[in-house]
Amino acid sequence: MSFHRPSVSMVEYKTAGPLINHEVMVDAAWRKIVGLKPPQTRRVKASVLPKPQALTYDERLTISVIAGWTYTHDGKITTGNLVEVLEAYLDRKRDAVMRILRDLEEAQFISQIQSEDRGTVYYWQLRDNVVRAKLDHLVDVLAKIAEVIAIQRADPENSDAGKDLLPEGIYYNLVVRRNAHRAQS
Repeated sequence: MSFHRPSVSMVEYKTAGPLINHEVMVDAAWRKIVGLKPPQTRRVKASVLPKPQALTYDERLTISVIAGWTYTHDGKITTGNLVEVLEAYLDRKRDAVMRILRDLEEAQFISQIQSEDRGTVYYWQLRDNVVRAKLDHLVDVLAKIAEVIAIQRADPENSDAGKDLLPEGIYYNLVVRRNAHRAQS
């Protein structure tokens, strides 16, 4: 028995543009503002020089969760609570969550501190005020990205629509790729 699936016509810019433009610009903002993870040489042969890597989606979400929880819990989130939340958010097991936390700690984005009152309790927090300032700036740029998306939707043929609102290296518009593709055809 054969099933007939209707074909999907070309997706219009009002859908395709905002979807991809948003993701590319958000990724670029994280890379440019928050930064890359330094090479983790313990995982590679000494003869291979690794390159810095971008934060993964799970790592970015972990940093966001830590920022949120430290706000709602007066600057302290215990390892137990954090792991439980991240297991649900990331759909990962405890070992995978702990590996993400340790990788972010090694990359100096977050740190774990021991409770002064109860020595067996450990808390997670952003590494320092430098990381916090980067996240503050990131949030400002993410708000601008939302504005840019609205401008792009209103002017879908303008390849530079809203470009002036974002720092260098973050702007993206699918129209540029489409125009390049049409020029090659």
